[in-house]
Amino acid sequence: MMPRVVLRPPRTPGDYPALARILTAAFPGWPVSVDELTNADRKRSARLHRETVAELADGRLAGYGFFEVPNVAAAPGRLRIRVIIDPALLGQGIGAALYAAIEAEAIAHGARELVTEAFADHPRAHRFLAARGFREYHRRIDSTLTLAQVEAQRIAQAIDEHTDRFFPTAIVIASYRQMFDACSNAPRRLYEIFSTLWEDVPFGITGTNLDFDAFVAEELDENNFVPAGTMVALDGDRWVGLAALGRGAGFLLASMTGIVRDWRGRGLARWLKLHTIRYALDAGSAELRTINDATNPAILALNRSLGFKPTAIDVRYRKDL
Repeated sequence: MMPRVVLRPPRTPGDYPALARILTAAFPGWPVSVDELTNADRKRSARLHRETVAELADGRLAGYGFFEVPNVAAAPGRLRIRVIIDPALLGQGIGAALYAAIEAEAIAHGARELVTEAFADHPRAHRFLAARGFREYHRRIDSTLTLAQVEAQRIAQAIDEHTDRFFPTAIVIASYRQMFDACSNAPRRLYEIFSTLWEDVPFGITGTNLDFDAFVAEELDENNFVPAGTMVALDGDRWVGLAALGRGAGFLLASMTGIVRDWRGRGLARWLKLHTIRYALDAGSAELRTINDATNPAILALNRSLGFKPTAIDVRYRKDL
């Protein structure tokens, strides 16, 4: 029998500790802190985002969910939806009630298609989604480089070898922090190459990405974005490659690595990745993580050759309403 629950909007900041506990318990490999939740709400742009929590009769939070316009591959009528329940309270109908309420609100906001995701090793989540009409459309691979197993001297030597190799091309690599100091429109230039590279990411579905103002608000936030560890490849004044780094709880995240089409296949992506690994080593990070599409064998092979190990599979789902 389902316990009595009240579905309501979150009360911030009072609900943050309980939400952090639920999210961390549900996904222990990606822990969430109160500060991260506070920062996420502070930096959120104007794109549609609605949250609901499930509260038990004794005042404890049992679950959390939301729907929003996706930050990548957005399309008219497409909304991303998530429901996360305290693992200690699974199987009591709380997730079903929370999902039904959130889906109804999403439809009221014009949803014609819903997208979501679940880790491959969470079979209960897959059954839950299948029962509600979701079908798998794509997979992404989480990989981790354990930096204690990386020889700093080997990375430095490989960087020197690539520097010599690319010397005749006049290609150079600079950190975004350097570019920000030297270039008055660095945020706009970063946004432009980020958008260009995302057009070729085999994400499983297509659509538009964040506009410039939302990109600055959500992606360049000082608490997550790492300017000194984000590397840009320059062909003269032209930005031709990017390896972006973000900050997580005890790890760094390689959120985007890409090269413009006419420079691909020459080893430039490896050169950029080597720079980010050296930065992570110098920063004393324990891990460098990345997430890549299962249909992108080139970047998966590059990461494997650098020592990244697959750790999880992120299954993507969609549902037509």
